[in-house]
Amino acid sequence: MEIVMGDALVIKKDSGEVMKIWLSSIRPPKSEEGGKENQTPGRQFRPLYDIPHMFDAREFLRKRLIGKKVTVTVDYVQPKSDSFPEKTACTVLIGQQNVAEALVS
Repeated sequence: MEIVMGDALVIKKDSGEVMKIWLSSIRPPKSEEGGKENQTPGRQFRPLYDIPHMFDAREFLRKRLIGKKVTVTVDYVQPKSDSFPEKTACTVLIGQQNVAEALVS
């Protein structure tokens, strides 16, 4: 398992297939000033560090999920659009606890 950001994971299914998923009903915050256009010249935008709470969310997921067996249920698949790839949104449970719920509580 890999924690990509505060809302996305890469999981390995029982079949060995690797799949990128997003937590259902979790939307990361946007950068406060619109992000890239208002940053210091010469400084690259780094979402993990520049978007509020993104680093904390990723660390929370990393500490709870890495090396653990989880139950994943696909809730919906958002079709790809001109700007974005297809997105598989899932509910992830560790034991009986919904990971997305634990993240926001």
